Amino acid sequence: ELNPWILGNSISNDNNKTYLLKIPVKKQTYSIHQDTIIHTCTSKESLFEIAREYNVKIENILSWNKLLPSNKIKKNQQIIILK
Repeated sequence: ELNPWILGNSISNDNNKTYLLKIPVKKQTYSIHQDTIIHTCTSKESLFEIAREYNVKIENILSWNKLLPSNKIKKNQQIIILK
């Protein structure tokens, strides 16, 4: 997202060029890997709020993360979101 010119997981550097990578100063609550978002939960955050933030169904979040509806999410727990 911050470096759209990187098209894969590596950069070939055949000509020994120098590249500038943009790295956010503030810690992100998520990271993006192709069509997968890893959301890091905050204190007292609910699956409903997460589902609404990413415009996905709660049932999908439960399935992607092998969670039961009765499971409570915890602070710093990582939740997978597929787009």
